[in-house]
Amino acid sequence: MTVLDISDQLATAFAPTTGTSSPAGVYIDRLIKMYDGMGASVIFYGNIASQMTSGGSATVDFILQGDNDPAFGTAATVCETGAVAVASLVAGYEFKIKIPRLPTAYRYYRLAVTIAVANLTGGSVNAWLTNDDMQDNVSYAAGYTVA
Repeated sequence: MTVLDISDQLATAFAPTTGTSSPAGVYIDRLIKMYDGMGASVIFYGNIASQMTSGGSATVDFILQGDNDPAFGTAATVCETGAVAVASLVAGYEFKIKIPRLPTAYRYYRLAVTIAVANLTGGSVNAWLTNDDMQDNVSYAAGYTVA
């Protein structure tokens, strides 16, 4: 079962344009119960809500950061996607990184996005932490159509 709630969200329709940025004031506080199970793995999951565009050949790196300060003055990278070409970042594109266990050294977690080569001119991303993989193979009964 996938648990998605506001305490697990890292970004909703976040639209970065340049450099390294994060949704202002949006982070997960691990003192709030996340229902991820004691010592269970967690998935850093995101999807492109609207296609990302650039006047050049931009790349985007989606990063999960951890810190003990909600201002993220000494943020550390927990995991990252690596540079993804903007041409790949169409609506519906997904990234998933399974983390065996979130480091207990950090209380707060947030999404950071690093844009390189060229600025973005449009697009947005949703991101969250979840305790279970997202279902991407929805099946329906034979003869059933979805309009």
